[in-house]
Formats: sequence, C-alpha cells, structure tokens
Amino acid sequence: MQDSRYEQARALAERVETTQLTMKQIEGLSLTVKDGWLIDGKIDVQALRVALEDEYGIRLSNNRGYNLKRRIELHHPEILELRV
Repeated sequence: MQDSRYEQARALAERVETTQLTMKQIEGLSLTVKDGWLIDGKIDVQALRVALEDEYGIRLSNNRGYNLKRRIELHHPEILELRV
C-alpha cells in the first residue's frame, strides 16, 4: 500500500511543476518522506523543506514551509507524539 503511494507521489511530482502544486498535493507528498522531517515527534520545517526538494524537486519558501507544517499538524495529528 505504501509503495503504491510512493509511486503515485513520484508520478505526480514528475507531471506537475512545483508552482502548480496545491498545498494539499504538497502535503500528500510530504507524508511520503516523513522520516526526513519528523524528529522526536515534532516537525522540523527546514528538514521538511530539504526533504521535499531532495526527493521531488519541490522548493518551498519559509512561509509555505510553516504553512505546510500547520496543515500537517491539523490534518494528521496521529503522526505527532504528544508531549506532556
């Protein structure tokens, strides 16, 4: 199942230019490389930006990186560890 998502994400990244990707599409792609930016249960925005650029050639500004971080926190809270 996960391999299928990787293939779909790669195909999407190859077909569509970065400027044409919606934040929802970028969010989906970022989940396929979460091992690169999820550090101690927290999202590292700079690592997120680097992982997307390295894997898919998607370059995000700091502002879009933080926007993406917030979207992931809201839409996928299960991947974050709650620290109490």
